[in-house]
Amino acid sequence: RKNNYCKKRPQHWKKANNEDDDKRGQDFIASTVNAGNFKMEAYYAAQGLHHESFASEGERKTNTTFEEWNEERLKWRKCLGEGLPASFRFCQCNQVISNAMKEEMHQQLKQFLKQAKEWKPPVAEDASAEPKDGADDDKTKTRASGRKYAPIVYEPLEDKDLQLTDIPFCPHGYQMAVDRVLIRKHPALKPLHQWLVERTECGHVTRQETVSMIPPIVLLNHQQQSTTTDSTPTKGDVILDMCAAPGSKTSQLLEGLASNVTEVDATNSNTGLLVANDVNPSRAHMLTHQLKRILHHFPVALVTAAPAQTFPSSTGPGGRLFDKILADVPCSGDGTSRKNIHVWKTWSLVGAHALHKLQLDIAWKGVATLLKTGGYMCYSTCSLNPVEDEAVVSELLRKSEGNLELVDIAHLLGDFKTRPGISTWKVMSEPGSRREMRNRDNKRNAKMQQRRKEYEENQAAKDDSKSDEAAPAEEENKSELPSSEPAESQNADGDVEMADEPMVGNEVEEDVKRSTGQIFEPTSMDDDYLMNLATESAGLAYFKTMSDVPPELTGRIRPSVFPPSPEEATKFHLQRCIRVLAHDNNTGGFFVALLKKVGPIGAQDRRDVKRERLAKEAAEAGEEAGGEEWADEPDAKRARIDEGVAATDADEEEEISPDDNGDASGGGNPGERGKRNPKFDLAFVPLSDDLLDPLIKYYGLGGPGFRKDVFMARAGSENKTICYIAPAIKDLFDHKMDIQKRVNVIATGLKAFVRNSTLRDGEITHRLAQEAAHFLVPFMSDKRKFSVSLTDFEVCLGIVSAAPGSEAATATPQEKEKEEGTESAEKKGKSKNSNPMNMMKIDRFSPEFAARARALEEGGFIVVLEGFEERHDEKMVLVMWRCRGDHVNTLVAAVELESFRSKLLVLKKGLNDDGKAGSQGLL
Repeated sequence: RKNNYCKKRPQHWKKANNEDDDKRGQDFIASTVNAGNFKMEAYYAAQGLHHESFASEGERKTNTTFEEWNEERLKWRKCLGEGLPASFRFCQCNQVISNAMKEEMHQQLKQFLKQAKEWKPPVAEDASAEPKDGADDDKTKTRASGRKYAPIVYEPLEDKDLQLTDIPFCPHGYQMAVDRVLIRKHPALKPLHQWLVERTECGHVTRQETVSMIPPIVLLNHQQQSTTTDSTPTKGDVILDMCAAPGSKTSQLLEGLASNVTEVDATNSNTGLLVANDVNPSRAHMLTHQLKRILHHFPVALVTAAPAQTFPSSTGPGGRLFDKILADVPCSGDGTSRKNIHVWKTWSLVGAHALHKLQLDIAWKGVATLLKTGGYMCYSTCSLNPVEDEAVVSELLRKSEGNLELVDIAHLLGDFKTRPGISTWKVMSEPGSRREMRNRDNKRNAKMQQRRKEYEENQAAKDDSKSDEAAPAEEENKSELPSSEPAESQNADGDVEMADEPMVGNEVEEDVKRSTGQIFEPTSMDDDYLMNLATESAGLAYFKTMSDVPPELTGRIRPSVFPPSPEEATKFHLQRCIRVLAHDNNTGGFFVALLKKVGPIGAQDRRDVKRERLAKEAAEAGEEAGGEEWADEPDAKRARIDEGVAATDADEEEEISPDDNGDASGGGNPGERGKRNPKFDLAFVPLSDDLLDPLIKYYGLGGPGFRKDVFMARAGSENKTICYIAPAIKDLFDHKMDIQKRVNVIATGLKAFVRNSTLRDGEITHRLAQEAAHFLVPFMSDKRKFSVSLTDFEVCLGIVSAAPGSEAATATPQEKEKEEGTESAEKKGKSKNSNPMNMMKIDRFSPEFAARARALEEGGFIVVLEGFEERHDEKMVLVMWRCRGDHVNTLVAAVELESFRSKLLVLKKGLNDDGKAGSQGLL
C-alpha cells in the first residue's frame, strides 16, 4: 500500500510540472484556497482570529458586528490564495557595501522597474502563415520529451505590480508587489531578476521574507525605546542561533553584529561571536553558503550541527554563556501557506501538538542553560497556532518562577501592523490516532466516493428488477466493491478486530463537510456557534482542562498546551508577544516573543555567577582566575550542570591527536580502530611549525598582534587548505570545554593558504588565497605586498586593458599587432573554463607597477589600492601571482570580481580633483 501511494502523483503536481505555466499554477493555488479548508478555518475562527481588524488609519479595532467580522475573515482567506510578494534587503554591514553603494543600488533598482513599466510584448507573427514542416504553430511548443504545450502569453505589467515598498523596520529593506515566480518568469522583469541574482552572489543583497526579518531586528534592537534605523548590538556580544538553517536570519544577525564595529582591527578582537547551529548537517552546509558572503569581511561565525535541545552548555568564549539567543524553532508552518499550498491542503492539529514538546525543549534549553542572566532570547515561529506560540511562552514563564519576563517589542517595528499575543485559547485536536485519521481521509476521497456511488446505483437497479437471477450477481458485486458490513482483521497479537464501519448515506455527507475543499460559511460570530462548527461540523474535540483529555490522547496533548490561569495571565503579560497575519501587511504569518532572563535558573547559572565572582576577585588580587569554581560543587551536581553532555558519550572522552599530516583519530573500542570518526575529520587542528614557519618567512608575516595559532586545518584534509580562524573562535576551541569535542563543527574561518603544486621551490607548498588576504595585509612586510594606483587596480580586474603611460599603451601599431597575435595564440591553448582576463602581460601596467612585479620571483603577492592601506576591512586588496616569463595572474573568483567593480564604480564618483580617493572612501 505504501509503495502504491508513493507512485501516485497529485493532480496539481502534474499540472505544475507538465505545463511550464506558473500563471496557471497561481490560479490553481487561488482555486484551492477558495475551495476552503473547513477544519482549519473553523479552528481559527473559534480561536478569535477575526475578532480584531485594522481601520483605514492603521489603528487596531474590535469587530462588533458580524459584517465586520466576516469581512475580516474573507480578507484573510483571500490573501492566502495570492502569491507571496518578493522581498529583499541590502546588506547592513558597511564593510560589505557602503551607504553610497546602497544609494547607487537603489537608483539601479528604480531604473529596472521603470524599464519593466515600458516593456511591450513582442508583436505576434502572421497567424495566417502556415508553419514549416516539423515546426510548431504560434499556439504550441514542443518539449524535449516530445510533449506539446501552450506557452504563456505575458501581458504588460500594471503600475500596481511595480510598486516598491520600504519595509518600515528594516533599513534598505524592500517589498515588491509581485511574487518571486513572476520576477523569474516575466520577460519585463528579467533584467531585475538577473541583477538580484548577481547582487545576491556578491553578498550585497539578501532575498528574505519580510516577516523573517523581524526576529533579528527585535533581538538586536531590544534596548531601543523607539524605532531606529540601524541594528546596534552591544560590542562583543556572543550570539547563538539554535535553529539557523537556511540562514537568512543568521546572516542578518551577523551583519548587525558587524555593523556595530566601526573599524575591524586586524586581530578581530572584541568584535563578538555568532554560533549558528542546525540539527541537519546538510542544511548546515547550506547555511554556510548563506554566511560566506559576510564571513569574508567578518569571520566571527561558527557553524555547527547538533540537536538544539541538547546543545552543550559553557561553549561561549572562556566557557561563558550567550548574551543573545535566537530560537526560530521548527513548526507546523501554517503561516507559510501562501508559498506552500501543501500546508493548506494537509493542515492538521496533530502536527502542532507533536511539535509542542520539541519547541518547548529547545526554548527551555536556551533560556535555562545557554543564556546568561541579563541576556535575551527571541522565540519565533511561522505558525499562527497558540499551541506552538503562546502556550510555549507561558510554560517557559511558568517554569522560570519569575526569572524570565516578556519584553514589549511592537514599537520596534514602526508602522508595521502587528497584533498582541493572547492569554486565553481553546485546546482542540482531532480525535483518534493518526492511522484512524488516515483511514477516514481515504474513505472520503473522490475515488472511493465514486466507487460507492456506482455500487449504490447498481444495487438500486438490481432491487428494482426483483429477479431471482440477480442474487448471485449481487453477491459477486459485494465481494468486489466496498462492503457495507464491518470487516474482520487480525492485529499483531492475533486478536480479531473489527475494521472501521464504512460511511454510507448521511454519514458520508456529514463527514465530507469536515474535509479540505469544503467552504466554511458561518452565519454568526457568536463564540458558542463558532465552537459548535469546530467541534460538531469540523469533527474536532475540545478539551477545557487536562482532565478532559481521554487516556489515548494524553501522549499527544500535554498539560503545557493549556492557557494560563487568570492569576498567571496577569503576571505573564502575553500581550507583549506579537502575531503577524498575512493580510495586514501583505506578508506571511509569523509569531515573535522576546524574553529577558532577569534571574538565575538552575545550576548552570550558579556556576556562571560564581565564575564571574572569582574572575573579579582574581582581577582585584592581580592574579589569574583558576579552575576552583567546581571545588565546592558535589560530584553528583557537577555531572548534572551541563545537560548537553552525556557522561557515557564516547566522543567526550576521546582526544584529538594530530599526526604529521594533521589527521586525527579517536580512541574507542579496539574493534573500531582504523575507522574514521566524521566528527574528528571535520575538526580544526593546529599546524606544525615545519609547515607554518616557511610560509611566515616567505610572505613576511609578523609584527604586533600577529598570532600564528590562528592558522588551522581540517583534521582529515591533509593540510590542503590552511584556514584563518578568528581569535574569538580560536579561544573557543582552546577552552577546556572544547566545542569541537561536543558538536560537529561544519564551517568557520576563511581560506588563507591553499596548496599549489606549481611552485618550484620545494620549501613553499602553499599560495595565498583571496578570502583572508585582507586579514594578512596588516601583518605583511613590503616583501610581497605593494600599493597600486586606481588605474593599475582596474587593469588587474580587467576593467581597462592597459594603464596610461604603460609600455602597451605607448607601443607602435606594428608592436600592438604582433602582441595581439601572440595573445590570440595563447588563448587558443587555454581550456574553455579559464579566464583570459587573468593572464596579463606586465607591460600593460604603469612603469611603477611593472618594475615592482618584475623584481618579484615566481609566487603569490598582494596589491592594495592606494588610500586603503590602513582600511583592510573594506577589502580593497587582490591576490596576484607572478608567473614565469613576463606575466601576472589575478587569483579572484568571478563572483567577487562583480563586487569589486561595483565598489570601484561608486569610488570613482567620489574621487577628489587630484584623482585620489576621497576622505570618505567607500564608507
